Amino acid sequence: MPKKLAVPSPKIDLIAKAAADAGYDVILEEGSTHPTQERKGRILIPIGESKTQALRKVAEKLKSYLS
Repeated sequence: MPKKLAVPSPKIDLIAKAAADAGYDVILEEGSTHPTQERKGRILIPIGESKTQALRKVAEKLKSYLS
């Protein structure tokens, strides 16, 4: 992710909103965790494009909320 699109420590609900506003069907699993992570939750986004393209779209939406 380019530094200009990076957002420090975004909350999961804001990421889910950005993904939905970018046109993706969002599945939010708030109870899921990775064993090495303290944060709780994960977002599943079925995409028909590359992961990089999807991340860029979501990052652009997220950045627009904070500017």
